[in-house]
Amino acid sequence: MLDLKTLRKTRLNQGLTQGDMAKGMDLKSRSTYTRMELGDTEIKANDIEKISRLLNKNVDYFFTNNCEKITHKKSLRASTT
Repeated sequence: MLDLKTLRKTRLNQGLTQGDMAKGMDLKSRSTYTRMELGDTEIKANDIEKISRLLNKNVDYFFTNNCEKITHKKSLRASTT
């Protein structure tokens, strides 16, 4: 699953605005990018590649591994009982 918090944090840490991202991705408007970052619009594979390029990160950097999180939560529950 795409980690939108990591996406936003990385963008801000690099000093880029949503407008900068929209322009770099050749989007029609800043609001188009904003909706992506907020999760209101699905981010397509080619857009993820553009985001990764603009932020100088591997595509994998923006994805969470939900399987590990679920396993970790289960192990935490087991250790507290």
